[in-house]
Amino acid sequence: MKKRIICLITAAICFALAGCSIPKYSESELEDAKEAAYEQGQEDAEGSYDSGYESGYRDGIEEGKDQKELEIEENYGQVDYDEYLWLRDNIVFTTKTGKKYHRSTCQYVEGREIWVHFIERAEENGYATCSVCF
Repeated sequence: MKKRIICLITAAICFALAGCSIPKYSESELEDAKEAAYEQGQEDAEGSYDSGYESGYRDGIEEGKDQKELEIEENYGQVDYDEYLWLRDNIVFTTKTGKKYHRSTCQYVEGREIWVHFIERAEENGYATCSVCF
């Protein structure tokens, strides 16, 4: 009987010690942990969205350029298309008061008095690339 009581007391002490070793969190600590995890998830999601948006935007621009080039080639033939590409890649337009050079389709040269330049010459004269049309 004495052995049995000693076993029960030993078991009770073991359970008590085991219960003390289990970490306990307060409600505020749990809420803080949830909030931190939520904020981290939001930051991760925003970075993924922005990255995907930029990638898709660039892909869309490239696809549009490819489609436009194909359309021009089909409508005007290869010789005219090659000439168009040469002009597009080498000729730019400036305005009297502007500090940037533009493509012929840019909103900043429409309806304005313009000067025609080779890209290299425009850059030598201090003009910078237009961020809208280039």
